[in-house]
Amino acid sequence: MNQQARTRDLRGSDATRLALIDAGERLYALHGVQGTNLLAIAREAGQANKYAVQYHFGDQQGLLHAILDSRAVWLEQERARRLAELAPESSLADLLGVVMLPVADLVDRDGKRAYARFLLQFMTQLEPWPYVR
Repeated sequence: MNQQARTRDLRGSDATRLALIDAGERLYALHGVQGTNLLAIAREAGQANKYAVQYHFGDQQGLLHAILDSRAVWLEQERARRLAELAPESSLADLLGVVMLPVADLVDRDGKRAYARFLLQFMTQLEPWPYVR
């Protein structure tokens, strides 16, 4: 799935919202969640309003959830498709591929795997699941 597929036919507020999601994903991937501020995300998304992220998402947590939500449907559909194609005698490595490879397939407008890097930053910096160590 590439960036052009996500931005087709969007206008106005929806286009701004997606631009902020993509900018957040990209900057969080590059600089980490703690190393990226909301103003930088607004500027990266081409927004003159320095409060654009707060307007659309409320706060950083809202943006983080929007980034995750923006990819969830496609990821789950792709995983279901791959799982349906697995043979009953498939290996554990094949099953892990069903789960992990769709994340690697997601590329941004520059052909980089920003979402995979974003997930790594999200999981290591915020530790959203404290019972996973």
